[in-house]
Amino acid sequence: METSEPSSCYNCGLESSGKYCANCGQRQGVSKITFKSLGSDFFGRIFSLDAKLLRTFIDLSVRPAQASIEYVEGNRVKYMGPIAYFFIALTFEILLASYLGVNIIEMGKPAQEAIAGQDLNDAQVQIQNWFSQKISENLRTFSFLRIPFIAVAAMWFFRKQYNFLEHSVMAFYTHGHLVWISLISIPLYYFTGRAFLGVSFAITFIYFAWTCIDFYSGKSKVRRFLKGLLAQAVGFALFLVVFIVVFVVGLVLYIRFIDPTLFGPVN
Repeated sequence: METSEPSSCYNCGLESSGKYCANCGQRQGVSKITFKSLGSDFFGRIFSLDAKLLRTFIDLSVRPAQASIEYVEGNRVKYMGPIAYFFIALTFEILLASYLGVNIIEMGKPAQEAIAGQDLNDAQVQIQNWFSQKISENLRTFSFLRIPFIAVAAMWFFRKQYNFLEHSVMAFYTHGHLVWISLISIPLYYFTGRAFLGVSFAITFIYFAWTCIDFYSGKSKVRRFLKGLLAQAVGFALFLVVFIVVFVVGLVLYIRFIDPTLFGPVN
């Protein structure tokens, strides 16, 4: 049987005798760059990404916990990574909203008003509008920061089963997939002017709790489902409390030391 002669890897310099370097994965025996080779490399990477994205999407739709379980157990090739999957879904949501001219913050205003109350004075309205604008400008960051709090809550309700990062894998996969599911709310809001926030919240809680049934172990599926509901609620509440405290302290310091006229002239 004919074997290839050992040669030095173009990338890491170690000796390699196969088609790919065993150390870094660099292809050996690379020919000169041509339009054909560039096209082959480009489309190969695109379709490879699409295949992982599609497989992750399908499995999270049919078997919500499967991708998380396999990723935690060590299979890092079959699925797209949880954080990448989360951000791709979030980016697509922002692009779709931008294409349709839908303001995501405006979609969420009914929920904000319900939390804050209707009787707001001019200063409170001004602060709320400024706050909403900052969220809109940093939507990906705020969405990302919310996930670790849900992972912490899951650690509390499902103790000693996984560490923080392993809980986070499930949380990122689950909430990334929920972004894809919630995409339907954007065209619905565009055509009807209604955000259907109650439906979105219900789907979020039910899907996360349903994933917890298979991702975590325990004697009772009902109990795992209820713990999942509580973990989602507590995690979100914890995020809001911490965020509001940090926001208020930061706002006070900013007005005190940097810009006292942020919300108008000082009397």
